[in-house]
Amino acid sequence: MAPLGHTVAVTSQQGASIATVGDIMTRSPMALAVDATVGDARRAMLDHQVSALPIIDSRTRPVGILTNTDLVSSVTDNVPVAVLMANQVLTCSGDTSVRDAARTMRTNRVHHLVVVDGEALVGMLSVFDLLEVFESPVSPELDQD
Repeated sequence: MAPLGHTVAVTSQQGASIATVGDIMTRSPMALAVDATVGDARRAMLDHQVSALPIIDSRTRPVGILTNTDLVSSVTDNVPVAVLMANQVLTCSGDTSVRDAARTMRTNRVHHLVVVDGEALVGMLSVFDLLEVFESPVSPELDQD
């Protein structure tokens, strides 16, 4: 298991793309502090209609991610989110191409990337955000390798 707060950054493998993560991400996403409970996470996911929450430290640095799938394994709301969260956080910047982000998500079999500016949380990218790129009337991303 990766140490608490271990992040893996996504880097661009090709030139600039038409669409970047910053164009389609959810800005200022709902996040929970590392000392929050599973009950807090359940309520936040329901209230904000999200399926994943970045877990942050006191300086808004992502130290984990908790998904609705993680919550299935907990029968009590009093468990700290730190017990269930994934410690390896896949991150990218707003400048990352949509293509590179999608490749990283597919390769790592995850549905979310945490978007950071330096080390601070600034957004969240989900597979649903990626689908919006492909729903647009003319998507240059579809024409690239």
